[in-house]
Amino acid sequence: MQKKVQFTGIVLRNLDYLDSAQIIYVLTKDNIESILVRGAKKIESKTRPLSQIITKISGLRTESKTFSTLTEGVVLNNYNEIKEDFIKTQAVMCILEKVYNLYPNISNTEILYNFLEDVLGMIEKTKYPKSLLLLFEVKLWYLLGINPNFTSCVECGNHLENGVLNVNCGGFLCQNCSTLFDVDLNVNESTILKYLYYIKMEKIDEHFLELVEPFYNQITHIVDKYYTKHLDFYNKSKEVFYKVI
Repeated sequence: MQKKVQFTGIVLRNLDYLDSAQIIYVLTKDNIESILVRGAKKIESKTRPLSQIITKISGLRTESKTFSTLTEGVVLNNYNEIKEDFIKTQAVMCILEKVYNLYPNISNTEILYNFLEDVLGMIEKTKYPKSLLLLFEVKLWYLLGINPNFTSCVECGNHLENGVLNVNCGGFLCQNCSTLFDVDLNVNESTILKYLYYIKMEKIDEHFLELVEPFYNQITHIVDKYYTKHLDFYNKSKEVFYKVI
């Protein structure tokens, strides 16, 4: 008899499998699990809601060397307020793509899971999903081990109160050294970037996100550039996102 394992997690993606099944990829506090969900493609199937992307589920699965099989499950959160808003949905798709593809580089899965759950909860309620997408991308640098040096000039080493970002250098430059390089963000934009990285989750409110919003267009493409430079990764979902915002 196959052993059954309890799990709780967030569905990151799904893939069609055979005639009526799907394989779902679920982020739990331990890892990303691939689980076969039988009947998930059938409209009236009881398992269909369990296979939907941007859904928190809990259930039992069999163990397997390839992918396990869902034996029973329940939806804990449909995130309907996200799914009913096109911009929020596209923002979350950008987040989930990053989580799935960059997971092998993540240093702590439990922190990632809690972080993702917190951000999804905030996106449900916010008027500023773009700001929260940007915040997620910037804070994720810590778990990926590619966070910029914000506190001292990456060229001369002097302590910084304010600096400007240079993506290729991997951090901030002081006023003197910034004349030697092309800079990617000015002082104000770099300051917003630093705030996004350092702000504690419990301090994030609508006022803060509103302040970030006007800087989104300037900063987001530089964040993309940073991911490409330091992880050779580009978010394909953001190509869609940029077309709809």
